[in-house]
Amino acid sequence: MVVIYMIISPANIEQDINDVNILHNQDSTPLAAKAMLEKAVAALQADEASALAAFNEGAEGFKDRDLYVFCGGLDGNFTAHPTLVGKSFKDLKDKAGKALGEEIYATAKEDKITEIYYMWPRPGEEEPTQKSTYVTRVSDQVCAVGYYIGLEAVQQFRQFPWPPPRASTTSIIPQELLKVKQNSTQLRDVEWNLSQALKQAGYYEISYYLIPSGFAIVTRIEQIEKDGSPKKEPERWTLRPESTSFTLSTYLEALLFSKPGYYRVIVFAVTPYPLTQSPAEITPEDAGNWLSGGQNRLPELIGNKEFSRTYSCTALIYEFERETESEASRFRRPSRIPGRIHLVKAGIWRALEK
Repeated sequence: MVVIYMIISPANIEQDINDVNILHNQDSTPLAAKAMLEKAVAALQADEASALAAFNEGAEGFKDRDLYVFCGGLDGNFTAHPTLVGKSFKDLKDKAGKALGEEIYATAKEDKITEIYYMWPRPGEEEPTQKSTYVTRVSDQVCAVGYYIGLEAVQQFRQFPWPPPRASTTSIIPQELLKVKQNSTQLRDVEWNLSQALKQAGYYEISYYLIPSGFAIVTRIEQIEKDGSPKKEPERWTLRPESTSFTLSTYLEALLFSKPGYYRVIVFAVTPYPLTQSPAEITPEDAGNWLSGGQNRLPELIGNKEFSRTYSCTALIYEFERETESEASRFRRPSRIPGRIHLVKAGIWRALEK
């Protein structure tokens, strides 16, 4: 059986930012954050020196709950921030290791406001959560205003294990196979391309999960040939002849007592973060919970994000095999074939290329 997954800061700076965060006890809204940045742009265009002074003092409405303006100059250092003025902006990393400062500098453009997502603890908390920052450039200043993504929106969406368990093999899907030809690509476009490719390859049962600043898609377990090609239907989707429904209990039973052979579950993970694997080894029970525990669609919260150059779609292949009727299914690592061959034999790669 195979399961396929197609799925940052110096200590002193982290502490300074946390010290600022605990001053606020209520999240602000995206509209308020964007409005503050637009106001900051107008102030910089009118008088840069006076604007930066106001940002640093939190005066003239440039500090509201957890909202404040922060800027950096051409040298990569903060020119405006409640505590970090003079320190490196470009070297700033988020709590998941993402090069946040570098991404903000690379993304910021004149006369354009772009949204960037990253992981940072809420005020008074240690566990990082999703945060978003609107960024732009005004002359020689790169400026931004960030806000925390609503807890309710995140908690209603099931989260996938992160980092994922170690895989049998991996493959990266090129960005050009997922982008739209016109305008900027959003994650909803990536999801559409993936889901349509899956349907063309015969995968109609999928579920969605949240991963850092992105999403994962999980497909139904299938039986495959030794070379990675799907079994012909209906044998492809039938773990046991007597299996008539796809419920968690029947699925787990089928995994444990399935016919001898090879099996595969496919999960696509789309995220801007470098993908690492945990030492945990996946079990059939884990795979069963993944398939039955997700949502039936991509939430707007995730779909509205821009599919920037920092995003990637990685396929992690988890392979299981049951050799005889008397033996349980076992995890295979490494896989017998490379990750891309799995995707080619599954018909997914060709569908993405169309």
